Amino acid sequence: MKILTVIITRGPEKGKTFFVAEESSVLIGRDETADIKLENDTHVSRKHAIISFTAEGAAFITDLNSTNGTILNKYPVKGKMPIKEGDIITIGYTDMKITIKTE
Repeated sequence: MKILTVIITRGPEKGKTFFVAEESSVLIGRDETADIKLENDTHVSRKHAIISFTAEGAAFITDLNSTNGTILNKYPVKGKMPIKEGDIITIGYTDMKITIKTE
């Protein structure tokens, strides 16, 4: 099983860490229901992006038509884009580093 770790390296929530198990998907945003809640970043939409896995265990990020977009390694996220070890996701003023561990 893969565990994806999301480490916030810049922004109002700097220092927080979130874990995403392979079988799950997580919502990123300011909304109360967000799994990765970035409530103090005013450039984040309520339901901004989602991280999900395929049946084969590949991780992806999808922008949910957010106002300010989602950036993956300095490129705008269009559709469903694969994420891997060491990637940087930027949402609003928040940078998140991705690490992936297989157990």
